[in-house]
Amino acid sequence: MQGGPSAFGHDGASQATAACFFCAAIGLPGRTCASCLVRIPDPSIAHVPVRPECPRCRAAFMAIGIDRDGSVLHGCSSCHGLFLPPRAWCALLARPALAADVERRLPGKGAPASALIDLVPCPSCARQMERGRFAASSSVVIDVCHDHGVWLDAGELGAVVRHAARRAAGEATSAEPATVIVRYVGGGGPAPARRTSGLTWAKRALGGIALALLIARVLYVMSGRGANMSNHGHDSARAAEGASTALGR
Repeated sequence: MQGGPSAFGHDGASQATAACFFCAAIGLPGRTCASCLVRIPDPSIAHVPVRPECPRCRAAFMAIGIDRDGSVLHGCSSCHGLFLPPRAWCALLARPALAADVERRLPGKGAPASALIDLVPCPSCARQMERGRFAASSSVVIDVCHDHGVWLDAGELGAVVRHAARRAAGEATSAEPATVIVRYVGGGGPAPARRTSGLTWAKRALGGIALALLIARVLYVMSGRGANMSNHGHDSARAAEGASTALGR
């Protein structure tokens, strides 16, 4: 990764840099992240209009200011989920200590694990957010609206910030895949649980096996039809020869 969280800026004095929503890679706003192939957000967006209700549990949302630069995020008073617009996202990654302060303002337990499986609509535009495992190698699954921000459930903010800091410091583990980050587009693929479990991977493996068996079945049926057509062709040729012989007689 080039640079680190301290490289973020949006004061206009120099070319601003920002962090990708899906992996925290540093890049220029509006450009495509080289790791996960999505648009890097613009940290000049300090605030976006949001609905007054939490998209996860419908409880009241509250605005939380986190920095003197005008960074504002929104937290749920019930499930303790967080919605981070672009500037708040970049500010938290640039200053990890802010994450602990935010979590102190939302004490208590979050929603049960069974309530975290459903995909989340964006609190701003109401479109279904896109889900993916943060940085491909973390245990946190995040929900992202490319235009407005990131949704994190209770307890995930600290985990995301710490993982991003380790990556920026060059402490990425050898388990991290070198390929692009796998994401799950809402409505277009499986929606993993908030924590990727062995059961989730087993289901994906079984799905791949089922697809391979289906393809093999289709090819088998098609080859059988081809053989039948060939047999019908031989029968037709023999019938034509028989007819010609009869007419000749």
